[in-house]
Amino acid sequence: MSSPEANKKTGKRLLRKSVEEALLACEDKYRLITENIRDVIWQASVDLTLTYVTSSVKRLLQYEPEELVGKRLTDLLTLESRELVLERYSVVMAQIEEYGGFDSEFSQVEQIRKDGAIVWTEVVTTPFFDASGKLIGFQGVTRDVSERKNAQDALKESEERFFKAFMLSPDAAAISRVDDGVILQINRGFTRTLEYEADEVVGRSASELNIWEDPKQREFIIREMLPSGMVDSVPG
Repeated sequence: MSSPEANKKTGKRLLRKSVEEALLACEDKYRLITENIRDVIWQASVDLTLTYVTSSVKRLLQYEPEELVGKRLTDLLTLESRELVLERYSVVMAQIEEYGGFDSEFSQVEQIRKDGAIVWTEVVTTPFFDASGKLIGFQGVTRDVSERKNAQDALKESEERFFKAFMLSPDAAAISRVDDGVILQINRGFTRTLEYEADEVVGRSASELNIWEDPKQREFIIREMLPSGMVDSVPG
């Protein structure tokens, strides 16, 4: 029969083993998460020197995590983005000093990959403090938004080209709502041809202005345009 002392030692060993197994399981789960997420999780000291980076940084910037630890965050930014971050950093530090805290900071910056290519990223940065309330560093999440940014830029460029073509067209043209025909914008050709200034027509419908010789033509155009986005010809 085991003595109470032996049973106590056995219980401690089993408890220690159980705790160790639980810690290992937690570490495995943490490693699984950090090694498979696409976003980059990082930590930096108060002066923005990186102290920790997840392995997902290799997918984003082509660096191994250990290549970046010890580097300043700003070393990875383009000149314009670096100036933006340093300006915001000064504001954040001033607010922390004055108010003792600061919520998360959101920014969109250009980062430089190891091969020199530029990557657009969104960064959410949060300060963290020790038990006494002293700022000890920053932690953040960085996400690649290059595809979205490129799509936004392409859309903006397309809209600018359309607006230029619309405004400079010698033909009379107007932008109006589909449902009620209220005019939202006219071009110079409209003013030159129909002798209406913008402030005379914007906010009024085509039927109210009696612009269409045959109002059924507009109905035909809307009916033809909705399925395909274009009209080949309008009956006389």
